[in-house]
Amino acid sequence: MNYFIIIIFTLICINNSLLSQNQIKDDNILAKEIAKPTQFIEQAFDVFHYDVYLNLTKAPTPETNGICRIHIKWKDTPDTNKFYFHLRDLIVDSAFYGNQRIITKEIGDKSSPTYHYELTPPYGKIGDTVIITIYYHGRMTTEPTSPYWGGVGSRGTSLFAMGVGFYNNYVSATQHWMPCYDHPSDKATFRGLFEVKSDKTVASVGKLIKNEIASDTTRIFEWETKYPAATYLLTFAVDNYIHISIPGSDTPVDIYTLRNDSAASARNYRLVPKMIEAFEQRFGKYPFEKAGYVNTPIGAMEHQTMISYPANLIRSTDSINMIAAHELAHQWFGNLVTCKDFRDAWLNESFATYCESLWLEYLFGFEKYLANQKAKTERYLNSISKQEGVFPLYDFPRTPPSSNYPETIYQKGAVVLGMLRYELGDSLFFGSLKHYLNKFAYSSANTEDLKNSIEEFTGIELDWFFNQWVYGKGWPVLSFEDYWSGNEFYELELRYYKTQIKDWATFENIPIEFNFKLKNGDYFTRVKKLNSADERLVIDSIPRSYTGPWLMNSYEPWNLFKDINPKLVHSLLEFTVSGDVAEDQNNENGIAFYPNPANSFVRIEFIANQGFADLNIINSFGQEIIKTIIITDDDWNNFHFDTKSLPSGIYLVKIRQGTKTLTGKFVIAI
Repeated sequence: MNYFIIIIFTLICINNSLLSQNQIKDDNILAKEIAKPTQFIEQAFDVFHYDVYLNLTKAPTPETNGICRIHIKWKDTPDTNKFYFHLRDLIVDSAFYGNQRIITKEIGDKSSPTYHYELTPPYGKIGDTVIITIYYHGRMTTEPTSPYWGGVGSRGTSLFAMGVGFYNNYVSATQHWMPCYDHPSDKATFRGLFEVKSDKTVASVGKLIKNEIASDTTRIFEWETKYPAATYLLTFAVDNYIHISIPGSDTPVDIYTLRNDSAASARNYRLVPKMIEAFEQRFGKYPFEKAGYVNTPIGAMEHQTMISYPANLIRSTDSINMIAAHELAHQWFGNLVTCKDFRDAWLNESFATYCESLWLEYLFGFEKYLANQKAKTERYLNSISKQEGVFPLYDFPRTPPSSNYPETIYQKGAVVLGMLRYELGDSLFFGSLKHYLNKFAYSSANTEDLKNSIEEFTGIELDWFFNQWVYGKGWPVLSFEDYWSGNEFYELELRYYKTQIKDWATFENIPIEFNFKLKNGDYFTRVKKLNSADERLVIDSIPRSYTGPWLMNSYEPWNLFKDINPKLVHSLLEFTVSGDVAEDQNNENGIAFYPNPANSFVRIEFIANQGFADLNIINSFGQEIIKTIIITDDDWNNFHFDTKSLPSGIYLVKIRQGTKTLTGKFVIAI
């Protein structure tokens, strides 16, 4: 047994000999001094290293005793400040400031997002470094609300930590197993000593330094990272793991899996070296010691160098493993550069989701990239926005139907980044992202830092883009009229009418791609930008060999060709049915609306047969607001509907008669 192990056991003996101190409870939360998870407050201290011993010999039972040494540097005068740490559901036995035993105070109650402990430093000055040692024990827990994701979970033979929670009000969940300043702005290096039964293996962050016998029945695994990590990116997982190394990369790719899943793991992770190559081409060298994945009962979670990946997905047949690519992308976006507080969580999730599209581009080309961007747009508009509501990427609501990680910041954010790529062009877009990653490497950043970094690199002012797509909510809603003319070539004139929905951003510089299918099967493609509220766009020089259909932003007015993907760009926008419809003008969909957008009423015009038809009007949340039966005549029919009592938004109309269903949308403006 070496010197290091002797120290550990000496400390354990000291810990067991110390009487548990009585904690002093103070219900006055010092909100001005400790940061909320959605707030950044510069602290008087900087934590630069955690040194943790965790006894997990009862795993998978989540009982432990531990020792955490927190290395800090005072940035301000210690005698006028306090040190704060988070620890949830575990008992503090004793605490030391250097070699001096001190009292800790429990501040607030566990329902508070700033529930924590504080201690008053007994000595020191600006610039001093000191080690604060916390002895603790108890039963490690998960976040208190379903789905009980963040914290320490125990399922089957596995004991594992997940760094964040979906519905808790404190977000970062490392405080469920380690005393720490559990805020994303404070990053530190880490060494973890995990003692487990001899038949168990521990996977954690950084590099495996030692795997040694501690006693006749236990082993100690020592993991260490010399790269600063946010506390929510630290983890451990204990099970009967075996280790698999995936060849093909200069970066070690280490997999921890149960033996029964070893073949599936080797198959599903085989492309990780290619993922590293794909992202290094875009963002620069992989930034850490290894790329690690550990199969856990739940996931996925982008812990720094040791991604927790759901074991059930390993057994699937996802040949390109999009989820593994998403989590790997976090090693740059979220881990190398971490959001300064969780208002900026989109900086992590939007980029990782966008990298799914880049992974497809690497494998299959730009067409597949755009097809994926289109799919994300449709998923957001047709499903997510209706389930979660409509809100900004930055500082989004967190109460249901949203959460700490709503799908909006994944799918909408990925499409917004695709539009930014088109706006800047590949060279400036990817160059500016490298500039951002280099500037804030191994530290934290917020949305303004990203915007300023891009502006520094490109020389292009982007307030307008961030105001409408990141800080603002919603998307452009357009109606239009089309007019054809021309002899040698066709000319298409489109008159657009923007619908301004209450509380939504005002949008400008919207790229719209037009595709015209030619007789030989090729497409004539043009991109035009829409700026003003009501604007006329002209697409000229359309070849006479155009036979139809024509599409705007992959939207085809006749709804006949749904499988056509964009060629150059796909924007987040929505088209309603055409604008004012003349009394004698037939609509090829068999349904039309006047006026559209509506203010006080809307007239629905539709083709039917003589008899009866069911008419349903549904709002953007999927709620049915009108359900009625109407008497119909052959050919065109009218239905007048008073809209004065309805809020602004997009409404879906369905008219069913026998086996035939007509659908269309109208908008109620402010």
